[in-house]
Order: sequence, then structure tokens, then C-alpha cells
Amino acid sequence: MPTLDVPKGIPRAQSPFPNTPVTDKKGIEIKTVGYKRFGFDSEVPLDILRSLYLRPHYVATVRGEDVKETEDEQVAQFVSGKFAEYQSKSIYNPETQSISYTTLSRFPPVKLLPNSEKKRILVTGGAGFVGSHLVDRLMLLGHDVTVLDNFFTGSKTTVSHWVGHPNFEMVRHDVIEPFMIECDQIYHLACPASPPHYQFNAVKTIKTSFMGTLNMLGLAKRTKARFLITSTSEVYGDPEVHPQNEDYWGHVNPIGPRACYDEGKRVAETLTYGFHRQDGVDVRVARIFNTFGPRMNPYDGRVVSNFIIQALQGEDMTVYGDGQQTRSFQYIHDLVDGLIALMNSNETRPVNIGNGDEFTILKFAEHVRDIVEKVQREDGTPMKPKNGTNRVNIIHKPMPTDDPQKRRPDTTRAKEVLQWEPRWTVEMGVEEMVRLSPSNTMAEKQPIILVTGANGGVGFGICHRFLIQLAQQSPPDASPSAQKSPITLIPAEISSYLPVNGLTLILACRSQQRAEAARNQLFQLLDEELARQKANQLNISHGEKLRKNLKIEIVSLDLSSVESVFACAADVRRRFPYISHMILNAGLGAFSGIDWFRAVYEVLTDLKAAVTSPGFKIQTAGKISGDGLGWVWQCNVFGHYVLVRALRDMLAKSPYDQSRVLWMSSIEGRPSFFPGIDDWQLVKTAYSYEASKYSTELLACTLDMAEARAARTPGESEIRHFVVHPGVAGTNIFIEHTGWFLSKLMLLAFYVARLLGSPHHPISTYKAAISSVHIALVSLVVLPSIATHSDTSQKPGQPPSDAASHSTTRESDYQPVRYGAETNMWGTEYVGVQPVEGWEEHKDIGAKLLARCGQLYEAFEKKTML
Repeated sequence: MPTLDVPKGIPRAQSPFPNTPVTDKKGIEIKTVGYKRFGFDSEVPLDILRSLYLRPHYVATVRGEDVKETEDEQVAQFVSGKFAEYQSKSIYNPETQSISYTTLSRFPPVKLLPNSEKKRILVTGGAGFVGSHLVDRLMLLGHDVTVLDNFFTGSKTTVSHWVGHPNFEMVRHDVIEPFMIECDQIYHLACPASPPHYQFNAVKTIKTSFMGTLNMLGLAKRTKARFLITSTSEVYGDPEVHPQNEDYWGHVNPIGPRACYDEGKRVAETLTYGFHRQDGVDVRVARIFNTFGPRMNPYDGRVVSNFIIQALQGEDMTVYGDGQQTRSFQYIHDLVDGLIALMNSNETRPVNIGNGDEFTILKFAEHVRDIVEKVQREDGTPMKPKNGTNRVNIIHKPMPTDDPQKRRPDTTRAKEVLQWEPRWTVEMGVEEMVRLSPSNTMAEKQPIILVTGANGGVGFGICHRFLIQLAQQSPPDASPSAQKSPITLIPAEISSYLPVNGLTLILACRSQQRAEAARNQLFQLLDEELARQKANQLNISHGEKLRKNLKIEIVSLDLSSVESVFACAADVRRRFPYISHMILNAGLGAFSGIDWFRAVYEVLTDLKAAVTSPGFKIQTAGKISGDGLGWVWQCNVFGHYVLVRALRDMLAKSPYDQSRVLWMSSIEGRPSFFPGIDDWQLVKTAYSYEASKYSTELLACTLDMAEARAARTPGESEIRHFVVHPGVAGTNIFIEHTGWFLSKLMLLAFYVARLLGSPHHPISTYKAAISSVHIALVSLVVLPSIATHSDTSQKPGQPPSDAASHSTTRESDYQPVRYGAETNMWGTEYVGVQPVEGWEEHKDIGAKLLARCGQLYEAFEKKTML
């Protein structure tokens, strides 16, 4: 790659690879991948491919200086210590509800092909593991590439470095629906490939294999495009012939748990050759054997990623059965070489593409352990095993159903007709993957925090506050003092979440554009904070470490659609190992206007009450969602319940002692607005917003008590549910009804109310976030969510007798509380604590709400599975 002009004294992004050359099985140095074969040049320099797995290039502009290019994002932000414009910056204008974008990232270099040689190539499943590597190669070769993906197991991030390139197009589309495009070649890869994913929805997996293939073959027939389908070694089942050649018909259980994938691929092959014989479609069939490499989902249950992640994190490595079952593993570069060679050859018969080097699973685990230890020694970052010994152990668990005992390809046909054979040894590929694995730099546990509605308002303030607080070694929010509270808080103990060595924030939002803008702004706000601390000569080493290991990810979530919530949960499960916190902030109201006469009367008679719990909002009753539920109730209550239940096992996997779910209520969430169980979906009431917030409180408290009674398996994180509210914040929720001028007057009224003594007006979304961030970080011993009020003699500095674990308290003694953001008249924020109003009278309704939500969840789950 060309040398980049980086200012002197600024460190270049470090490559994880040693300077020693990579040699193939024959001892020949690997400088390029690909071949010049069948009139198609697929050669690409290895260093170029490696660069795609590292940090992207950024253009950094500094006032009064030349434009600089660098591989390091942090360098781009602080070239010569000055703040720089960097990456894809976006500015959101709330008044016009518009976003302006500036793209400052540099695309990887691609070959410049004449139009006569440039092909129009469609890649289905192009955002997945194999698909993204194929897309990289095709793009670097200079072709026009269109990616088709529904992002069930794929992710935009795998090909995001190509977004905006004139040769690249990405389309969100499910292949079970027809798609029209003009193309020359179709690589049909779309289908979940790991057991947890294809077994999650077995019917959908079969539909993808059959209907998706049918639609793509129909497209190939219409456009006269060459069609390649990626089949699998699973078509051989648990083989009785070893090794397996292409003429072997297989030994498959058609009704086993893996059959949805195995038989789906077999029928896809049948369909492919039906189109070939009947309609003359030019087809290719690649039977892929076990493949590994960068961008594998580290938590999808496949053996390579399992072993690498466990070894990197110092955990015992899990082998199923006695470990004598065998597999052969090929590195991703070899597979892509084979796919491109097959597509451009004249071979129409099925072709095995795999590595003939066979290992027992037990022996492979030992190899991975040795390689991880070697890389960590060389990097100077040895991981102390969690078992207390000198190295991780290999443990055994029962063998899954239908797991094949032997699997190794006979690749004679590939060698003869494609002149293809694997160049990478398994050991070489594993070392390459270990060096590129994010877990190699994230061995320490980190909070993974999901925030709904994070792209604006209080949700954005919560994310902002998390970053500012966790950039400090001892965050003030881990031990704030509460004032004017019926519960006395005590100085905080050290939180189990601190100190933070890294952080993953997940922004769960409906608007992806606003989420992108929020992500960029959050990075910018943290950088500005670190620059301010540096200017004040403060120690920013902890903040810099957080910034280096900070990830802000985006998932799509529309709470008004249960299908969207399930899809969001599936996306989270695919991309992250666990969840430590969920902040259920997103919410809305069916507001249709303002009763101006009443508004004037309330402001003149009691300003504080008028701007704290306004009675002049007009709400539309009877609004129904597309799922046939009360619209406000679904968005504010049930959608969040579905998300929590679908991700409960992810919360239980947290490496911390507790995982925390924070349910955002409102200062207006009171029982006086709740219409009763007869209108539990809040369709008839004229106060659906306020009632939904009280329903949220009842549901959260009932869930917390249910978790207290639930049995936990050893190693599971305790799951706690808390009720929080932000007080009154100055957001744009009413701007469409008040207009800009009146919204500014209302903001002024908030300040006046605060000066008059109202504690409920933090106003800024950053200050309004204190209740959420505090409850997320503070020790449970200090601030339990279920507390008793009978002991009025409790003194500051003394923990409540039952604070460490509410499960030791009698259920009749439970008094749920909610935590609110409050301020003094000068705007200093603190956490206020109040009992959940009307709990004794409504706790039975809470149990009924939980039961009905559970029944609805199960009904929608069955519907989604179909």
C-alpha cells in the first residue's frame, strides 16, 4: 500500500502481523491471493486484503495546514494536537429535521478495468461472512458489485468500507421475494449457515434455500447471467464414505434438527440442475466445507470461533463428545479463490471446495490453544486463565444430535478442472485470525449497553453521559448524593462495573440516518471532553483507553412492529456475546395538539405544576398498531417487554454479577391515569401516554420480583429490573404542536419553575440522564431497586439490612421505588427516589399484565417463526 503522509510524532496504526513472510503449504511466499485463470484475473495483493480488516483510512483537515491522510482514526482527530474534521461527519438540524453529511474516509484502491472487461455481479448474502470476503475481492478487481442481504445474519459493517463507492451498491432485500436487476454473474450465498442461526427459524431457512434459489435462478434465466450457488458439505450428512467426493449421494437425516439446512441445500441443488437442464441456465455448484477467517461471528456456535474466543478470554475450551470426531478446515482466502475460479470456468458439475487436512476436534482445540498462547506471548499480552492454572483447560460436553463423525473433502475434481488447491495451512489461518480478532484486544470484560431511542432526546443524553462518566477512573455518577428523598442513600461502594477498560454502546433506533448522526456526534463529544481535560492538564490516560476500546454500534428497532423487535433481538444475538445493561428509553405519545385555553389557565394559576405535569396536552384515543394492539401501549410497554424476553439469555450471559434492565417511566406515570385491567392496552383512555408509563412501572417491578424467585444456573448473571425517569427535559417532543417560538417560551418556563423550587426540571438531556446512568453503574448494596421503608432509623453510611439481595426479603415487605433525575434551583443534578405509587393496590394487576404480555409474546413468536 502507498505510504501515507502522517505528521511526525504521531503514531501510525499498528499492524498485528509480524514482519516475517507468509509461506504456503509448499513453502512459497504468499504475496497475492487469487489466480489468473479462465480469462479472469482474480489476483489481489495480500497486504491490500489485510488492510480491509484493520482501521480504515481517514482524511484529516486542520485549519491552516495541508490535508493529511492516516490509517488511525484518533490521529485524524488530533493531528498535531489539534481537533480535526474526520470520518463521515453528520450534523443534525432539529429545526428543519435535516442532516448534512461529509464523507472524509478513503476507499481502498481498486483496479481500473475497461468497460469490456468489467462485469455486473450480484452477490446475495453479500454482507455475511463468506459473502463480504467475496465482495471485497470482486470490488478490488474493479467490477460493479451489488449486494443483496436482509441482514439476518449479515451486517452492514462487513462491507461498510465500500458504501458510497461508484462500483458498489447495497440493497436490503430478502431473497424469498423476487428481485429485478441486470447482471452478468450471480453468486447466490444467501442462507444462514451456522446451527444457532438456521435452527432459530427452521421454516424460514428452508424457504430461503428453496424460494430464494428459485427467485435467483429465475433472474439468471431472464438476464442470461451465469449462476453460482454455494451449497455445503452438509449435503453429505453423516457420511458413510470417507473422504467425500462429488458423486457420493450422502447420508442425511431428513427430520433431524439440522435437516432444515441440509435438506434445504439438497433441494436447492436439485432446483439448480432443473433450471440447467430445462431452461439452459449456465450454473455452477460449489460444495463448501468448514471455512474460517476474519469477520466470522465469534458467537455463532461454530467450533473455530468458539475455540479462539474462549482461548483469548482465558476460558476453558469446550469440546462436544470425546473430541475424536474429525473436521477439515479451510481459510477464507482459499475458498474465495475457489469460488471465483469455479464461476469463470466451464465446469457445471458440483465441485468440493475445502482443505483436505483433517483434524480431530480435540487435536484442533490443542492447536488453537497453542497458537493463541504464542500470539499473546509475542504481543506481550498473555492472558491469565480464569481457572487459576497456567493454561486454559479443554472440557467435554455431550455431543449434539446429528453431529457428523467425519468430514473431509475429496478435492480431486477441483484440482483437475480448476487447477485449484488450498494454499493456507490451518495453523497459518488460525494465527492470522487470532491476530485480527477483536477479542485479542478486548480480553477484559466490558459493559455492553443497549439503549433504545438513543438517537435523540433523553436517549442521546444517556449515551452522552455514559461516555463522559466512564472516561473517568472514578465516575461521580457511581456515588451521587440524593436529596429530599424518603430513602437515605449512602456513599457508594466500588461498583463491579468499574473501572471500565472499554465499552460497547448499542444504539437501538428506528431511524438509521439519525442513529448514524448520533454515533458521530457521540464520538465528537467524547473527543472534545478529552481535549478539554488535556488542556486543563488532567490525567486522561483512562479516558484515552476507553476511547481506544469504544464501540458504538447501531441496530434497527421499530417498537410499533413486533416483527422488527424480534429481528432486532436476532441481530443483537448474532453480533454481541452478551448484554450487561438495557436502557429501555424509547417512547411516544398519541399527542394531537394543545388545549391553549387550559394551558394559559394552568400557567397563570400554578406554573410549577403546569410545566411538570401539564394537563393541557390533547391525546388521540383508540390508535391501533399494525399488529392490532394499542399503539402507545405497544411502543412504550409491550415492545420493550418483547425485547427483554427475547434477549434474557444474553443478559444472563453477562460476565458481571448483575445485568440491569432500566425501564424509563415519566414523572407523570401515576395510578390516577391508569384505566384498569379492562383497558390494559390503553385504547380507550385519553391519557394513554401517562397510563403507559405507569404500566411500565408495574411490569418492571413485577419482572424484578419474578427474577428474584427464579432459579439461576451456576455462572449466570443475576438480572435486575429498575424504574427510572428523567424528570422534565427540554426535548422537541411538542415542537410540531407549539412551534419554535412557543417551545422556547416553554423552555424558559422550565427554568423559572426550577428557580421557584421545583426539583423535577433538569432540562438538559445530559442532566436528565443522571438517574439512568447512576442506577446502571452504582453498587446494589448502596441502591437496591426494591427496598423497605419500615426502618426509619437507617443512618447515612449504613447499608440497609436487606440491600445486598432483595431475594432474602419477604415478598410482603417489598416496596418498589423509582429513581428520578432532580436538580436544585441552581441546576445541580442528583438522584431522587420515591416509592412506586399505588403498588399495594395494583401489584395484582402487575401480575396480570405480565401474564398477558407472556401470552402475546408466545403468540407473536409462533407467528414470526412461520
